[in-house]
Amino acid sequence: QAAPMVTLYAKSGCPFCEDARETLRAEHVTFHEVEVGGSTPEHERAREQLAELFGIPIAELTVPKVAIGGFLIASSEELRDLRATSALRELARRAGAIDPSVSSVVRQPMPEACDAVCILHIGPTATVWLDELHQRLVSLGAIVRFLDVERLGTFDPASPSLNFGVVVNRVSDAVPPPLARFLSSVLSIFQMRNVPLINGAQSCLATSSKVVQHALFESQGLRTPRSMTVRCATDVEAAIPLMGEGTVLFKPNAGSFGKGIVKFDDRNALLEHGKRPSAYGNDGIALVQRFLAVQKTHRVFLLRDRVQCAVAVSIDEGQTSGQCMASAQKRRRVDGASAVESMEVEDDVQAACVRVLQAAQADVASIEYLVDPESGDRLYYDFNLLSTYPDAKVVGRDCWLELAAYILERCKRR
Repeated sequence: QAAPMVTLYAKSGCPFCEDARETLRAEHVTFHEVEVGGSTPEHERAREQLAELFGIPIAELTVPKVAIGGFLIASSEELRDLRATSALRELARRAGAIDPSVSSVVRQPMPEACDAVCILHIGPTATVWLDELHQRLVSLGAIVRFLDVERLGTFDPASPSLNFGVVVNRVSDAVPPPLARFLSSVLSIFQMRNVPLINGAQSCLATSSKVVQHALFESQGLRTPRSMTVRCATDVEAAIPLMGEGTVLFKPNAGSFGKGIVKFDDRNALLEHGKRPSAYGNDGIALVQRFLAVQKTHRVFLLRDRVQCAVAVSIDEGQTSGQCMASAQKRRRVDGASAVESMEVEDDVQAACVRVLQAAQADVASIEYLVDPESGDRLYYDFNLLSTYPDAKVVGRDCWLELAAYILERCKRR
């Protein structure tokens, strides 16, 4: 049997590598995996070969990397982008790496019209942000239908059967641009049919771009970390003198879970990083942002016109971004305490966060800010529609149940 023509270069325990594995498996791609994270001479040779293959220094290697025949893919994000346009499957097919027993991608039909709660998502439903909500909805007597937007097959956009009791958008705001545009179309169709929406198309536009998020915060009178929008190395070079001295972050505009964020003290290294097209993520935009060394970040969870809860999340030394709540709650501080603690929210912060939520026309979201250690100012930097709630034992309330009750209330009001 011939060796697979697809090679995945990965490190054990790397979540981005696991994401790449799942993407390849979802498309039934046969692949060979090379471990490059160990300390043996064999691992060292693998890193040297990988660096040579991609034409980058060993010190700048990141994983995962994928080679499909002669086509090179630099990140899990690029792999997902290729999958979103069906290009990944076609590349693998040409390389003879598609399982021959799988004739085509399984598509999901549009569910029949009903009074159920329809949850839009991508990928497996056994995730915290889907499963916890599903459990609470069922406990309140709801009928729930899941609709995988990525797998949605052909449907008639003019059909009157496109109707549900309420549609809940639980798709990540960092999906590839082609899928984001399709999601926006689907949400708009439901909106035109007067189907109640939880986090509709307009809210997606406000949160799918970090550049827009900064403008959104500023429009509501909130400060953000000093940042410059860049789209190429020339922009990075122009941004460097405007940022002044000190450490900066290079942040892809459409990244999620901190993917692609790199910290720089050396401006030359920053400029070299800006020469890499893959550094700008799946929409070709990034931010060069002032880095502030803080010990914790603050996250406020909102539902429609009120704050549900808020937590402070301890930051590990060297960490450049926050984590999803599910991951953060598993971490312990040096003193053994949980990295996530409940906190009180001042009245002015509550009012400001609600203004942002309403300006974005969102129903449910979380907002993150940090406190400038020099000035004491709050600096807002992230607006997320798909947050995982903190554990009820931490914040003293079941936020998932509150969200489920709100969804059913919107359904009944129709």
